[in-house]
Amino acid sequence: MPLTEEEKKAIYAVNFLNFAIFYYADGDMGDSEIDTVIAKFQEWAVNERFGDLNESFEYFSGEGLNKVRTDFEKWSKDDIIRQIGIQADILDDYFGGNTQDLISFVNDLSAIANADGVVTAEEKFLVDKIAARWNINPNLRSTNAEGCSRQNPGVVGYLYETTGWKAGVIEWERGRTAYNRVYNANEFSAEGLSPGYEFLCLYVKAERTGGNDVPESIYDWSWNILGDRMSLHSGGAINPKPEFHGDVYPGGTVEGWIAKECFSGEGGLLAIFDPPSGSYDGSDKLYIRLS
Repeated sequence: MPLTEEEKKAIYAVNFLNFAIFYYADGDMGDSEIDTVIAKFQEWAVNERFGDLNESFEYFSGEGLNKVRTDFEKWSKDDIIRQIGIQADILDDYFGGNTQDLISFVNDLSAIANADGVVTAEEKFLVDKIAARWNINPNLRSTNAEGCSRQNPGVVGYLYETTGWKAGVIEWERGRTAYNRVYNANEFSAEGLSPGYEFLCLYVKAERTGGNDVPESIYDWSWNILGDRMSLHSGGAINPKPEFHGDVYPGGTVEGWIAKECFSGEGGLLAIFDPPSGSYDGSDKLYIRLS
């Protein structure tokens, strides 16, 4: 059955928004990137969201794709940005404001932007702009941003943003100072320190910025330590008071002390925050340089 003009307009919009993620950021779109986009569209077309499966796929990968490529070659970046809003509104109307469809589409855009393992600031800008048009959190952040990777960690004294949370290390101690703090909290815990290790005491803070309107639990196990010997330290001791833990709603904040361990004298220390209900692949972790 031939596609309607409304279905063709919606397919063009899908093509446009997918294409924009690559073209705006890179100035080009290679064959492998086109293959990724086409594979995502196939997943959508199976549910006949765009009419007949064969007809919609043929239009998407043929005439519809060629039209988008021709338009991108003649438009400036400002033109592309303006068109993003127009095409996003066309999809919103086509889906009748169906939130699940729009969320699914934004998630696909996020996956496409992250296909090469690095989300550039430009790619994040585009996905955020499309998601904001639909009042949806895209769960995507630039991997080049401070605090988002071991290569570009944040610094002590600041909060950094990740999925549903902001978090940071406010102050920290090591060596004898940290040992004394742990000892004062629980002397038996302090005496259990293994040979070749030292305590780290971190005063940390986390603010819940998103998610459902129900409390979410957060504890010291959201924090780990990594040093220049590249061994992850998850163990510690009984935490000093006030202790970091809580059950918080969106907008709530929790702060307090945690006690961790590292090798004696180990350098290059990073505190790693893994948010509750975080991504299975660790892409939403935060990294704070302890120096």
